[in-house]
Amino acid sequence: MASIYNNIIHMKKQLFFCLLSLFLFSNLYSQSYKPDISKVQDFIAEVYVDVVGDLGYDTSEGIERFTKILNRFEIVNSTTNPENFSLLSQVPVIKTYNKDLKFDDNFDPKNFNPFKYKFEVFSKDKTVYYLVDNTDYIIIIHPEQKL
Repeated sequence: MASIYNNIIHMKKQLFFCLLSLFLFSNLYSQSYKPDISKVQDFIAEVYVDVVGDLGYDTSEGIERFTKILNRFEIVNSTTNPENFSLLSQVPVIKTYNKDLKFDDNFDPKNFNPFKYKFEVFSKDKTVYYLVDNTDYIIIIHPEQKL
């Protein structure tokens, strides 16, 4: 009888820790978005307008390079901020080729073009976090894969 009682107590403890872990994890990152890879050429064209071809960004190699970068982006809706982050408003918009580019006043994670911003995208060893001002969104840039 004591053995059955001990098993029940052990199972209750396991269930409690599973539920606690699930609760904590779901509150940490409640919703996650990945940039739409099908929009990579549109994203490139928005930033580099008339010089896309001159820079080789319309070639399969150029598109593949940008796609790899885009695949490392993730946007999460979170009420918990990471320890080290920068504000999106502190990241300059790249206006070298398109003077009309502007900071996104109304952030939409489903249509966000990360190529508009001068993000730290070439880190090989650390994840970089950017908090979108006045929202619960966090832009996460995962490190490049080591070969």
